[in-house]
Amino acid sequence: QVSALLHKTCVCVFERPIDNAAKMWELTPNAIMDIVTGKDISQPVLQVLGIKKLAGGETAAPAPGAAPKPDRYRLQLSDGVYKQQSAMLATQLNNLVLEERIQKHGIIRLDKFICNQISGKRIVIILSAEVLAGDTGSQIGSPVSLKDDGTLESGGPAPVAAAPAPAAVHTPAPAPAAASAAAAVAQPSYRQAHPTSPPTSNPYARARPQDHMRDAAMGGGDSHSQPISSLNIYNQRWTIRVRVTKKGDMRNWSNAKGSGKLFSVDLLDESGEIRATAFNETAEQLYDRFEVGKVYTISGGKLKTKQGNFSHGSCHYDLTFNEGTTIQEVTNAAGLPLQKFDFKSFDDFLNMDCSSGSRGCFVDVLAVITEVNPCSTIVIKSSGREVTKREISLMDNKSQVISCTLWDKEAENFEAMGGAVGVVIAGKGFKLSDFGGRSLSCSSNSTLLVNPDLPEAHALMGWYESVGRTTSGNKMSVKQAGGGFGGNDARIVIRDIKDKSLGTRSDGKADNFTIKGTITFIRAENCLYKACPKEECNKKVVESVSGDKPYRCEKCNDDFDNFKWRLMLSVTVSDWSGQVWTTCFQETGESIVGMGTNELGNLKETNQAAFQAKLNEALFKPWVMRCRAKQETWNDEVRVKVSTMTANPLDYKNECQYLITEIKKYL
Repeated sequence: QVSALLHKTCVCVFERPIDNAAKMWELTPNAIMDIVTGKDISQPVLQVLGIKKLAGGETAAPAPGAAPKPDRYRLQLSDGVYKQQSAMLATQLNNLVLEERIQKHGIIRLDKFICNQISGKRIVIILSAEVLAGDTGSQIGSPVSLKDDGTLESGGPAPVAAAPAPAAVHTPAPAPAAASAAAAVAQPSYRQAHPTSPPTSNPYARARPQDHMRDAAMGGGDSHSQPISSLNIYNQRWTIRVRVTKKGDMRNWSNAKGSGKLFSVDLLDESGEIRATAFNETAEQLYDRFEVGKVYTISGGKLKTKQGNFSHGSCHYDLTFNEGTTIQEVTNAAGLPLQKFDFKSFDDFLNMDCSSGSRGCFVDVLAVITEVNPCSTIVIKSSGREVTKREISLMDNKSQVISCTLWDKEAENFEAMGGAVGVVIAGKGFKLSDFGGRSLSCSSNSTLLVNPDLPEAHALMGWYESVGRTTSGNKMSVKQAGGGFGGNDARIVIRDIKDKSLGTRSDGKADNFTIKGTITFIRAENCLYKACPKEECNKKVVESVSGDKPYRCEKCNDDFDNFKWRLMLSVTVSDWSGQVWTTCFQETGESIVGMGTNELGNLKETNQAAFQAKLNEALFKPWVMRCRAKQETWNDEVRVKVSTMTANPLDYKNECQYLITEIKKYL
């Protein structure tokens, strides 16, 4: 019975339909040779001979900015005649290994890859690949390893592979004769019989003539270009075909390293966006070359990790144009969108971290204008520059209303652009802040479109005409009306400053309140300065150039032999609900430190260690502080500044009486 069962089972195995075993694959001839020697190669089909996991720190090409670095996988690839020992899988493709889709002796097609020289060794970095087959059972052919110059590791010139010939897929445990026959084929093949998707040009290599003709016929654009999303700092030879969606004005810059000019452009293709900046002579040469809406091919420049405060495109890098940058206008705009948006609902804003320490809190907005205020001007304290701003209110399709501030040209030209109540706008790169609960800001780095021709905009206008026009809306920004908070410096917890939007009154007045908290940090830098000795003047003095007297007050336009110290402490105060930065001037600072300002200033100049120790004495002690909150503008950003008017050590007897009174309110 056992023999009959085994015979029956064996018959079932060998009598299976041969369609599955007849699948044919064809490895790309000389693919490894072409890759190693830098020749053109389009979507090579290769066999995986080995997979090795490397810890994040072991790989030669770690993911930029990753902490901790992710694991990487190294593949050994073969075309049946040659093999490549060091092919690194990009981290975004790790799931192909983790899900066991890439297997030893499996077949893959490289769709996007680059070959770099790293530490004297050629490394193939696989950016995109398609798995064509799993484990095929055994190695195809007898591939040999190549050096970087295309010669055999064993010495001598590399043989030329024969033309590909189809061969059957190996089944597990093949017969010896079948295995010998497979090994005897000069260039084995393992391509599937049914047609695969048409290959596209490798974006990292110079396209072959036939590939270029195919791309032109399909309207795909320049076959030499690669998508923005594939740019990386390990490959500095690239070309992108992009549309200019925004061009900034030529601006002057100045810092400790010098001064000069700069301008920026936002570039877009079907895969993503990137911001490019040109400086000084390069800026002057390239500024007139760019026009918004036109398409260009760009090659050359320096890629660096994106700085979230200045750029908010989808690419992980920013581009800096230099003397090696080449720009050419092209007429083929096929496949390139006019603009890309990632619109967020106003409800989503409530869950975003938009504190002052958060970077990259930029959003795309689609909304209807419900209120437009006239322009006003303010003076930036840091630079003395006068800027224009305009406040508008926006409503989304859920009747949520948020305040938005337009700055400079966006504010001045808003009405000329068609901005008015009942008009739909689309905003890209608007800064989201927690000023006034939640608010938006549109600056020179943002893009503002009035009445955009977008399906979402038409749908929103339809909703507004039928529903929204008669809806008052729910304001996300809480404004205080009437007198100061509580009318008598009411006791609050620190979290209430933000939750109740203190300091953001529409009449511009301050809100006064009292908090009980512990000072946890005192900033020692710049807490003291030398001021004019006149009693009525507290202006900072500078070194006199006359030489007769050492100090000069620009406000009084006079020179002096001496000065007076002024104290301006910046401290953090914490309670159970949170913490806040507050500024303590002169007398308030003296009560916290427990020392007069002149004495403290002399201590700072004569004994820095003792000065720091004196500041530390005030830490981690409870205080009752009367504070005021008021909005101010700093670097084109509106924020709430908290100042402390008086600070007294906690009186436990009075505090207990206060708590008893508060408890009785709930009895």
